[in-house]
Amino acid sequence: MSFVFNFDIMRLNIINRLLVLPTLNVSKRRYAERPRVRFAPSPTGYLHLGGLRTALYNYLFAKSRNGVFILRIEDTDQTRKVEGSVDALIKDLEWAGIEYHEGPERRLNVLRRDAVKSQRVPKYDNKCRNLSEQEIKDKIKAGVPYCIRFKLTSDCQAFEDLIFGGIAYDVSMNEGDPVLMKSDGFPTYHFANVVDDHLMAVTHVLRGVEWQISTTKHLLIYR
Repeated sequence: MSFVFNFDIMRLNIINRLLVLPTLNVSKRRYAERPRVRFAPSPTGYLHLGGLRTALYNYLFAKSRNGVFILRIEDTDQTRKVEGSVDALIKDLEWAGIEYHEGPERRLNVLRRDAVKSQRVPKYDNKCRNLSEQEIKDKIKAGVPYCIRFKLTSDCQAFEDLIFGGIAYDVSMNEGDPVLMKSDGFPTYHFANVVDDHLMAVTHVLRGVEWQISTTKHLLIYR
């Protein structure tokens, strides 16, 4: 009990110093902007007391100054990575009431959430479409995971449906550039489907109506 009590006293003293007035030698002009701080653990194990303390200080520092608290996972050492440690860490922070503004959430999930809030169609924003050839080479050389996407156009590739008649969709209005080859080197269904249909000389496709909108995409890839 005495250990917990002493730790709490020490923690409160430090928190009070953080919340009252910064002793850091930083100009007023810099504090006029929103400060951005980060807690950057490695996924090599589970969150310990020292890590939680560091996260708390960063969180309170940002909160007291209307700043941004970032959770950044330093996963450069894949050989020491412990599976499930990131999810466990996030749950521990949530348990402690430490909320981050930016973190390891998948980009597509963020885009979907923002689209729903603004009542837009959720879709990938083609963020990497206009990377230069040199930027692509640099990222590959640095070991950044990547996939290969199909560059969609606004071409409404028309086709004849035996039940619904003539159909034409502008797929680019409803989704971003679709993935052809995943980061693990395996093809997606949409790519494999088109290649297999071609190699097997398939002439008619009979399937559920929910696939109707994908037919335009498949025809564009086929072409």
